[in-house]
Amino acid sequence: PSFKAWQPITHMFMHGGILHIAFNMFAMVSFGSALEHFWGGKKFLFFYISCGLGAALLHTGVNYYFFQDSINTLTANGFNKADILQILNEGKID
Repeated sequence: PSFKAWQPITHMFMHGGILHIAFNMFAMVSFGSALEHFWGGKKFLFFYISCGLGAALLHTGVNYYFFQDSINTLTANGFNKADILQILNEGKID
């Protein structure tokens, strides 16, 4: 409901913690510098952004596939969709 146009790009820079950032930076230095040297800066930037957008689409599709039926079942049984999503965001369900 509160989608912003810049979210498909900025989601690439969200991390789950300091180790997540550290390993991403390690991979970027290890592989990114070689790819940038081989392809050049503009092609590497296009590749980086394309991979981020592709990951967002894949993540959205997988979440929809796995959670939509469950959410529909719960709402059909009287649960409020907003409450279900809040519980999922809080991580109360394993």
